[in-house]
Amino acid sequence: TGSRTIYFLLASTVLFTLTGVVATGRMSKIFSTTLMIAGACIAAAALFVTQFDDMFEAMSHRWEVAEQSEGSTIDRAVGNLFSFTEPFETAPVTGYGIGRGTPAVTRFTGEPSLLYGESDPQRNINELGKIMGGLKILMRASLAFYVCMSALKLARNGVLISLPIAGFCAIPILMGQLTFSSQMA
Repeated sequence: TGSRTIYFLLASTVLFTLTGVVATGRMSKIFSTTLMIAGACIAAAALFVTQFDDMFEAMSHRWEVAEQSEGSTIDRAVGNLFSFTEPFETAPVTGYGIGRGTPAVTRFTGEPSLLYGESDPQRNINELGKIMGGLKILMRASLAFYVCMSALKLARNGVLISLPIAGFCAIPILMGQLTFSSQMA
């Protein structure tokens, strides 16, 4: 798809898993498995570039177009991490109303889509206001932290599968991608 989110989820999963395995002292037990997985990822990447070159070209073209209109991939990724802070300056204290920034409501009211922000945290602050929106973001951050700490605790008790699951879930929980509709028709 060329979606940046996929690559950040992959990186989060791998980094959290490796960090957790090292922190729990289980690296020696799964070192060969880690090398095997890394080798499989490298082989898959090589296969993708060589055998599915049309898909690779389409993805590269999509990224180039996005870079021309929105800036570099790193700038967009890092900028989106803190984009939720912008509405704190402009949103009313009580917000514009729950659901006001959703694609269905903006289409119904004739307003432009993404009027209240592209990211879910931006939209939440605009919809709920500075206080309630900020609390919702704090709740998400707390839940993501809790999931990660619980995964580390489980890994210390030998349940290593909790690490990649937590690494995969932390970003969607934090950024609210589980609740935002991507249908912008």
